[in-house]
Amino acid sequence: MESLLQARAEPNARDDLGAKPLHYAARAGARGVVEVLLSRGANVRAATDGGVAAIHEAARHGHRSVVEALLAAGAPAAVADFQGNTPLSLARTGRHDAVAALLMSVLPAWAVLPIVDTLTLDPERAEFSDWVTQDVTPQARDGGDWWVAIANLHYGEDDAPPCSYRRPWSGRPWNSLESDGGMWIERWRFRRAAASRLERIEIAAETHQASECTAQGEIERRFATALRGLPGRLSQDAVWVLEAADTFRLPVTPARRLSYRAERDTTAELPLEGDLVRGQRTLLCFSGDPFPDERCVMVNTAHGDAYANWVWPVSAAVHNDTLWIFGLWTRGELVQPVWAVQPHATTPVLLGRLPLPRARP
Repeated sequence: MESLLQARAEPNARDDLGAKPLHYAARAGARGVVEVLLSRGANVRAATDGGVAAIHEAARHGHRSVVEALLAAGAPAAVADFQGNTPLSLARTGRHDAVAALLMSVLPAWAVLPIVDTLTLDPERAEFSDWVTQDVTPQARDGGDWWVAIANLHYGEDDAPPCSYRRPWSGRPWNSLESDGGMWIERWRFRRAAASRLERIEIAAETHQASECTAQGEIERRFATALRGLPGRLSQDAVWVLEAADTFRLPVTPARRLSYRAERDTTAELPLEGDLVRGQRTLLCFSGDPFPDERCVMVNTAHGDAYANWVWPVSAAVHNDTLWIFGLWTRGELVQPVWAVQPHATTPVLLGRLPLPRARP
């Protein structure tokens, strides 16, 4: 290998799946070859088309000394591939206890928390829309579908919104900077990566003309009427707007409190060859009366043509002894220092589900 590199062989050459010599050396457990490749400029953070880095290969096959060498060279210990696998989860699955212990010794505390559910979103492929979803709050469960309240804003140039609304499902202001937009209740069929809209009930539309604004009282009347017609309607105390508070009460007897936090794992970002960001890993962690320890759901956004690709939680609902977490998935091109005319899109997504232990009578 050293002779090949001295003959100017490319240490970062890729095969058809994006694997590099470092991946093969790590998989084989060849620490000496790994060290030579690294000394010759091999990219320790390079990933395949499936988001697999060399440290994933070494951990999957139980090569502790290789994992140690990769970590010393700056390999990200908490990085997830596009299937949601981290080096630690692969080591645990393969029962490579020594590798798992090594990884746990260098990981931040949140990275070793129990992961209950994992969602890996498909790569963004530049199918942008200029509609920006500001809200997604569940209202009812209809078989396998969800009825959700949606607030959309349409961004225009130099247009201040004439309408001042409060979202009737949360009472919070609709903080738009530029209009047109609307409020709807929609029936969504969620898949693992996104949702498809099946039906829509319009609640309000915001336009450029102030004379066309719907009165707030009329919005609330339409919303109440729409709710009465929904099958499987959720009780009011079963739904929370997570952005409004970090602690809420579960609707059970006796009452239980649950806290949450959202943390973006910046160590999991894998840059592409240019300026694009491969993706991000977001942990949504819950603790409180139902759990002796903090438990998390994990969301991975894979790389694609978008510079920005991340998620954040907006609301949660208790249904069938499960806490369902809803949020928004944003991707697009970021023009520093703010979003500008570049197209981008925000899509409602079901970010995860957390089984809740039944309350004792």
